[in-house]
Amino acid sequence: SSGINAEYGAPIKITNVVSCSTEDKIACAKNLLTADSFKKWSTEKPGQSNASVILQLESEQQITGVDIGNNGSAFVEVLVGSSANDSAFENLIVMSSFMTPSESRGQTNKFKVRMFEKEELCKQTVDKKWDRVKIVCTQPYNKNMNYGLSMITFRGVNKPLQAVSDAPLKVLDPVAKISSPSVAKSPVVKKVKPADATPSKEGQAASNLLSRLAQSKETTSKEALERLKETGDKGFTRVSSSVVDIRDDYDEIPSTSASKTTPTTPSQKPKQALPAVAFSKIL
Repeated sequence: SSGINAEYGAPIKITNVVSCSTEDKIACAKNLLTADSFKKWSTEKPGQSNASVILQLESEQQITGVDIGNNGSAFVEVLVGSSANDSAFENLIVMSSFMTPSESRGQTNKFKVRMFEKEELCKQTVDKKWDRVKIVCTQPYNKNMNYGLSMITFRGVNKPLQAVSDAPLKVLDPVAKISSPSVAKSPVVKKVKPADATPSKEGQAASNLLSRLAQSKETTSKEALERLKETGDKGFTRVSSSVVDIRDDYDEIPSTSASKTTPTTPSQKPKQALPAVAFSKIL
């Protein structure tokens, strides 16, 4: 037949095989439930006078088109019925030729496909609803071959499109800002004010105390550290830029003026300077 028109319709689901008169163990009637043309249905033995199969559709529907793929049958007939009455079937497609006598004897053109549109279906049944279909195949020209169908598809009335709402479309302003709760806000980075480099009052007081202790002749380095701890300034823990020279218990710490004028005699024991100790305030 000619091309498919808009009324050809959507495929109707076939749920199961109700019965069949003959079938091969491999090419069984159940293969017609799928759209795979490689899985065919054929007679159990060659030379059988006819082969028929009854298929159950998903629901009662109006059939507006049929696609048939042949498998060696000379003629194919399609009838429709209802599950409420198993015995009554009416013609939907009259017996139609799929292979000529010469093609049947030579087993050529065995898999011809024909597509029947609504205009080619029987008028007394095309406008009614059916849920069962019976297919009858015959091959009178060659008694030495198996035959049947490679596929069959039924098509129904297309479902109407949903009505489009008459409500006016809302036009969004492309300039307006669109706020979405799903968009994560950028994290706010807090600026940290740098610490003041000026020493605290406690740190300045400890520094002054250390200087006074270093200038005292009766104070050793160990005593200077002990007195520094007694001030309670916990922040005074690391080295600073001002260095104070604290000498050993047995070495006198001369004053600033005496250190410049008093010479060192050979008999005198050289004074051993201790390493410079320094502290600073952690700011």
